Amino acid sequence: MQQFFNTFTENRKNMEAIQSNFIELLKRSTATHISLAEELSELLKISLDSVYRRLRCETDITLSETFAICKHFNIPLEALAEINSNMVALESTNFPIAPKVLVNIYKCSTAI
Repeated sequence: MQQFFNTFTENRKNMEAIQSNFIELLKRSTATHISLAEELSELLKISLDSVYRRLRCETDITLSETFAICKHFNIPLEALAEINSNMVALESTNFPIAPKVLVNIYKCSTAI
């Protein structure tokens, strides 16, 4: 049980670091005259309080929010892979990928 807790805690720290780095990338990609919080609030249709919780890494940014943010600010998804060298970017064609296939791809990528 302790090993599970340690792994969970380490993964949580990694996710917070990734989100923090993504937010820094977002700040650098945003014009200085634009209120990032207001822009995200309007884009994601959430309150300013909810935006600030995401900016402080108190609430996770969802995958759909990440896609919307990247599209809106013209940040290529490949840039997210550069945030953490342990990430693997996948490009999907017009066919759905079964979750089991994604798990196998992940397992293969971690074995490298």
